[in-house]
Amino acid sequence: MISLRGLSLALALAGAAIADISDVPRPRIGNAPYGVDITACSVPGTLALTFDDGPAEYTGELLNILAENDVAATFFVTGLNGDAGPIDDPSTGRPALLKRMLAEGHQIGSHSWSHQDADLIGPEEKRQEVILNEVAFTKLFGFFPTYYRPPYTHCNGECFAVLEQFGYHITNYNLDTKDWEVSVSQAKDNFAGLLGGFSPQSSGVIALAHDIHANTVRELTQFMIDKARAAGYNLVTVGECLGDPEVNWYRDSKTGGPVDESRLRNAGAKPTPSSSSSAPASTTTSSAQASSTSAEATSSLEESTAPTSSFAALPTETADGELPGPPENKGVETVGEQSAAARGVYPSLAFLLGMALWWM
Repeated sequence: MISLRGLSLALALAGAAIADISDVPRPRIGNAPYGVDITACSVPGTLALTFDDGPAEYTGELLNILAENDVAATFFVTGLNGDAGPIDDPSTGRPALLKRMLAEGHQIGSHSWSHQDADLIGPEEKRQEVILNEVAFTKLFGFFPTYYRPPYTHCNGECFAVLEQFGYHITNYNLDTKDWEVSVSQAKDNFAGLLGGFSPQSSGVIALAHDIHANTVRELTQFMIDKARAAGYNLVTVGECLGDPEVNWYRDSKTGGPVDESRLRNAGAKPTPSSSSSAPASTTTSSAQASSTSAEATSSLEESTAPTSSFAALPTETADGELPGPPENKGVETVGEQSAAARGVYPSLAFLLGMALWWM
């Protein structure tokens, strides 16, 4: 039984953790745009493959494919999405995948904590969706991303103000494969058709896909790599395609300044010689185990109503700005997308209670 005194102390500690992150200095780092919706690369001839909603069941396979092709990609990570478990819980395999991403030179961005539609929640919930991911990243690495992709690409003026206040580059795309709603064959056609409308001599492309889908990982990814290279594009991260050095992609959780490359590599799991051909990394656990974060706290609050399992099927993302009900299954291994309103909001009290359980 938790005493009132113990609960009060835990709530105070939880609030302090949030306050600590909220108080981190947020200077503008580098020359990548702030306060605008970034939809394209500024460096001609570059193409950034971006993957939303993971890391998930198939992300380890995706990392293998990227390694085999010597490609660096960008992953916009959701802290707690569906039944995948929080990104900081080692039992889910998600921390090991994040560490591997860093070790292998990929870029990690934030895709909110629980995939709420920012246009449908209040200002405090908007802040929580940003801060909770920062708390999780801080517990794992001591730093957090400076790039953010809003769920559903919805970000009204209030959302823009929050993200600008917290020092984020708001990052969307100009090529949508729509892999979340169409067959892999159609997703390939979408990529090839839209790519044909750009010229590597004058254009840079940010492509959207999702690593929560098996067909995206196992069929679409290699197709995109081959097509992009055949068209003359250099495959890079979002940061690189904006001319932004790697040290600027993350913010130190204490100083608010950039994070040097050696620290990024050290934060990642040490890849083994067989990492590019082994079983998905999601089935392994990093040797550098991280402690659980606020993510674990929130998940502990949820356990009484919705048990979780490692890498259970995630809800797919409506990436084109629409909010439909469950899409028709057209051959892609998906779970129907819940509307943003149906996902619910993590109110302040519920979050603090969850944090209290964790701190206890």
